[in-house]
Amino acid sequence: MEVLISPRNNPKLNAIYEKAFKEATELYLATAFLTSWSWKSKVQLNGRCKKFLAVIGTSFGLTRKNACSDFLNWLPSKPNMHLKAYPAKPGRTFHPKMLAWKDADGKCWLLVGSSNLTSGAMNENVEMNTFSEIKEMQYNAIVSWMTNCSSESQPITKQWVENYKEADLKNYKSVNIEEEQEEVFDFKIPNPDDYKDVLEYRRCQCKHFAEQKEYILNLLEDCSSGKMTNEKFWESFCDIWNNRSDDNNRFRFQGSGVERSCTSSNNWSEITTVLLDIINNHSNDSIDDMDAFVSKSIDSLKESGNRARGAWFSEMLCQFFPERYPVHNDPVDEWIRDIGWKPTSGLSEGQTYIELAIRMRDVVRQNRSFVNNIAEIDHVIWKICHDKKELTQSIADA
Repeated sequence: MEVLISPRNNPKLNAIYEKAFKEATELYLATAFLTSWSWKSKVQLNGRCKKFLAVIGTSFGLTRKNACSDFLNWLPSKPNMHLKAYPAKPGRTFHPKMLAWKDADGKCWLLVGSSNLTSGAMNENVEMNTFSEIKEMQYNAIVSWMTNCSSESQPITKQWVENYKEADLKNYKSVNIEEEQEEVFDFKIPNPDDYKDVLEYRRCQCKHFAEQKEYILNLLEDCSSGKMTNEKFWESFCDIWNNRSDDNNRFRFQGSGVERSCTSSNNWSEITTVLLDIINNHSNDSIDDMDAFVSKSIDSLKESGNRARGAWFSEMLCQFFPERYPVHNDPVDEWIRDIGWKPTSGLSEGQTYIELAIRMRDVVRQNRSFVNNIAEIDHVIWKICHDKKELTQSIADA
């Protein structure tokens, strides 16, 4: 173990960060706050790095907007490359200062100590850090802990930076440090009592899907393996999916608009194979790893021109993984526009869907007192859009 005593060892401290960026195949970074990102012009993340997760604390508004923007511009826009903000919570401050990575030889490394990612900490502050190779078991424990932190965090995007309230450092002495940073994105659903019936209906739908789940999996497997033609799959699937006459068996979340893009001539063999791969091989992945695979899958389906990759595929993800993935359809897009939420520009279709999923998880977190998962939030969104259309129509008819 190497002990780095600053400011004497500051050049060594900076060199360790540069070493990590140059050789890591996966890298995890945590800091209580971020006030500068000095590597934006010094060194880039190497092309062999397949996983990158940085979680930044936001308590007291000490993290700086410019530093977040510099970091965001530095980080490659690829699946499994994440910059996230841990939300400030009353009585809990995100306070770690840590850098861990694995290199191409499988060796694991850890830098941990008192230094935040600030200009002072990296240059002139009195700090102490330790650096050493660690065992893979220890590294995996860090990865597990970081994954848990990530699941509670918000992705840092350009809109996040715009909405984030940083502290006025010139007058910081007058700030009550007990006050926590407000939510950057406030997604509180108004008047929860108005949605009791809506939520109960969606919960019944989820229950009915669970009862049909094995049959649906068999259909997916038969189509994927070639035992069932595309035409027969769509016919058999629609026999249960289009059941609108019996509320005791109805599980479909969406209206009939899906049929405009999804027909029996679609390549159902391809998309059922992708869906089964996610269900069978990736459902136990960490949420970031699973997100990366789902993102790549959607982009692959887009490249092949599979038209079922949107509303149908996202509903299947929401049905099988209601805690993780949303339906992506017109009501959701309308709601996004109404609340002023701007999807990050320049992302692929798969990355945009995952950004939506991450935001929806945050909606659930903020409304956990009356909703259980994203599937339930989806029906609340439908109700909001439905009521808005009825109000607009009544005004037009008046």
